[in-house]
Amino acid sequence: MTPERALTAALLGVPIGLALGLVGGGGSLLTVPLLIGVLGVPPKLATGASLMIVAANATGALGAHIRARRVQYRMAALIVLTGTLGTAAGTLVHARLNERALTLAFAALMVLIAVNLLRGRTPEPPADAGAHVPRRKVLLAGTLVGLTTGVFGVGGGFVIIPALLALGLGMRQAVPTSLLIIALNSVLALGLRALSGAAVPVGDAVPMGLGGLAGSALAARIAPRLGHAGLTRAFALLVLGLAGVLAWSARGDGA
Repeated sequence: MTPERALTAALLGVPIGLALGLVGGGGSLLTVPLLIGVLGVPPKLATGASLMIVAANATGALGAHIRARRVQYRMAALIVLTGTLGTAAGTLVHARLNERALTLAFAALMVLIAVNLLRGRTPEPPADAGAHVPRRKVLLAGTLVGLTTGVFGVGGGFVIIPALLALGLGMRQAVPTSLLIIALNSVLALGLRALSGAAVPVGDAVPMGLGGLAGSALAARIAPRLGHAGLTRAFALLVLGLAGVLAWSARGDGA
């Protein structure tokens, strides 16, 4: 790897860590398109690299929340455990997809996510909510998160945050709990992919992950000053733009 490529990867990692630190998800929505569109990583390798990058960045962003005791460990464990089968099934589906289909499916998913973010207005749950976890909802949430992680190499933050709100958490607890779930699910999917013999471009993942840690540190400083609704809206528009770029780039794969 040339120094120029390493620097580019590190700079691309900054917005990934920033997104994770600010809204508790969305890291892979940026990671996969940037790996494919800017660094030229093939889609199947890009999804594996995204798991490594997002796991490292989510873990790095957790530090301040752990010290503030905002992480709901029990709920995170329940969602991860119920998502294990979903992750395994998603990984099997991933192995059967061709690269063009995977790219187009990911772009379509990004559009759906962005539209939901722009239209949705989830009220803030009460601060003491989350004491009793509805088992069926946890099972469904974990399965959906696991499937998404396995198929697309996405930690599932865009699914996890709404799921945690539905399960009764407020945003102050939902964001760090989402980060923990993202990290654990990404590590699990990466392990399953390694067992299947899939390669991961570590050379790109390491500098991008380091850049993401810098972005997470920046997010910890600016998050208290910015409104969550405005950040979510801006992020949704960015996701729409990236989805368009990704879909356009896939045209040549089918020629």
